[in-house]
Amino acid sequence: MKNDTAFALAVADIAKMLNVERLGVGTHVIEETVTLTVTGTVTVGKDYEQRLVAKADPWKLLLVAMSKLNDVTMESIVKEAEAGTLDTAAVKLEAEKQVGVVWTAKEKADFAKKKEQAELANLAIDTIKEGTWEPCKGKVTKKLNIQVQTLETV
Repeated sequence: MKNDTAFALAVADIAKMLNVERLGVGTHVIEETVTLTVTGTVTVGKDYEQRLVAKADPWKLLLVAMSKLNDVTMESIVKEAEAGTLDTAAVKLEAEKQVGVVWTAKEKADFAKKKEQAELANLAIDTIKEGTWEPCKGKVTKKLNIQVQTLETV
């Protein structure tokens, strides 16, 4: 490993260790000569791919979805979002199913339809997220021991 790489990592660690709280507000000029001994290890992991789902642009997806709605449905969605409420029909049906409440044929059909819609929505979102894989550099971890050999204020 190059000495300048180890030095750069050591300087970053020193910067973190500085106690800047003892300095007053303003710009402080420093000029010091420091001799350091830096020992330790630096580990670089393998490069990898990761999904950066933020690249899927959920606002664009929401815009497209809302453009397909009629005015009444869109207004209802906006009001529920503003109020922080949620259509809990599917949640209620699922809870009742767990405790053994007997459903009517219509309730069963409603639940099946809502469940199918949710599964289709998940598939659509997965399709959009699939295009967000990005190559990433391996993680770098370091364990450094920094010893100040001399400190001379100029």
